Amino acid sequence: MHLTRRWLLAVAVSVVGLPVLAQTGVAAVPPVAIAPLEPALARVFGGAQDDVLSSMLVDASGAAYFVGETKSFFDKTYNDVLVVKLNPDGALAWARTYGTPDDDRAKGYIDGKHGASARMAALGPDGSLYVTMGSMVKGRREPWAAVLFKVTPAGELAWSKVWRPGWDNMAKFGATGSTVAVAGDRVYVAGMTGGGQTSEEGFSFLGSFDAATGAQKALVAFDPSPGSNDRVFSIHADAKSVVLAGWNGKTNRGQLTRFAVEGDALKLEWSKSAPLASTGSTLCDVDRDAAGNLYLAADIHGTGTFVQVFKLGPDGSFKWGRRYNPGATNDKNNTRTVRVLGDKLVVGGRVGLMGTQTHADRQFGDSLLLTYDLDGKLLSEHYHFTGTAQDVVAMDAVTSVGAVGKKLYVAGYLWPYGKNHVGEWRDPNGYAVNHPASEDTAADLVLTDVKAALVELPKTAARDASELGSLAWKDVTAAVTNGTPKEQTDAPHGQQTQFYLFVFDGLL
Repeated sequence: MHLTRRWLLAVAVSVVGLPVLAQTGVAAVPPVAIAPLEPALARVFGGAQDDVLSSMLVDASGAAYFVGETKSFFDKTYNDVLVVKLNPDGALAWARTYGTPDDDRAKGYIDGKHGASARMAALGPDGSLYVTMGSMVKGRREPWAAVLFKVTPAGELAWSKVWRPGWDNMAKFGATGSTVAVAGDRVYVAGMTGGGQTSEEGFSFLGSFDAATGAQKALVAFDPSPGSNDRVFSIHADAKSVVLAGWNGKTNRGQLTRFAVEGDALKLEWSKSAPLASTGSTLCDVDRDAAGNLYLAADIHGTGTFVQVFKLGPDGSFKWGRRYNPGATNDKNNTRTVRVLGDKLVVGGRVGLMGTQTHADRQFGDSLLLTYDLDGKLLSEHYHFTGTAQDVVAMDAVTSVGAVGKKLYVAGYLWPYGKNHVGEWRDPNGYAVNHPASEDTAADLVLTDVKAALVELPKTAARDASELGSLAWKDVTAAVTNGTPKEQTDAPHGQQTQFYLFVFDGLL
């Protein structure tokens, strides 16, 4: 994979004439009265091969948990899931992998490029971590199975459940977990399944499990677009309802569905199609505030790409919408996550800022961090710039954010082309780059009611993963390197994709 990347970069450099600067750090372009944002803590960490972060959760003490996919350790051909905990001071507490000799990962969203849902993992009130994924638990000739597992704060596997609608070797019996949430004593997991009737992405499913024991409480499947694939990428749950965001295969745009929680029962309330700007776009993340208002991140693709976030009422009514960097013709504008953190709304992703290319990486994109107030006012905008010369350029993206008090935790992945992890969090207003922002109107986001059909599932209960014997929980702490961006740049691990964490004061 790295040979392919290096070849593509060489072609890009030769075609567009990227400047090759004699430097080993960030491009020496002084800001215009705006100093770079200084992190209170910065860490880059991972193994010797590729590690791509999807989810990050932070507990009340400031310890952070990271979940993504890896090829660094046992399975260097396909993927395992990597789970890492950092202490509040950024020191490595432990690292584990979970997987089989075959492929194990959560599904990336439409055109998401790298990694899976920002809500691939969730933190419970007792400090335990809950993770979902898909696994070829019985080998590559078998259908995928959805996996849900619980990890203690000490890094022990508490329980693991595996489900698909049937265990015969039939593609219709496939299932893949993509997103998980915790509310009270319940864990909710969603993903895709064939339901025993069609391909493994034909329907979406939602299940609830006892958080303490892993006992299955409910499992339903639904079909927003009969005859087409549908995918769920994000979930938010509270005591009364579960909201799911994703992609509608019929419209090739966003999908939003709500279930009521009535005891152990999950009852479909409504499902709506979101008319995003172009085909191939998706609702990649959803969050709610205390009043039940919905905040949705949309990843927009097509001839023009941009980062989009909008606010809806609890019933799906339009409140406001915002676009960032609209009009860009490259495919480096990827929305990844949205979070309500106190009285702020934080959006993360990747951006290819236009204008002079010495101030921003429009070839591979820079990590993007935006903060809004809950009324949609843009409060701050920053991008992580490592340079544009071959020895410093990197492809990176924010994939997850969290907070403890007023400390903002920003996590993602970074692939350094020239083995450089050092960058600056720049305010684009201080540089010669284009970064337009615009507002949506209610006419731009009229959600359409969809008659989603409930699907009768085979009576197949989730199984304990230990019954299958192929999934292995392994300690890889000793093989993980962890340090500041400068320390990781100087480390001997090579030019590999790794996780990152930045902690900021003053943005919340």
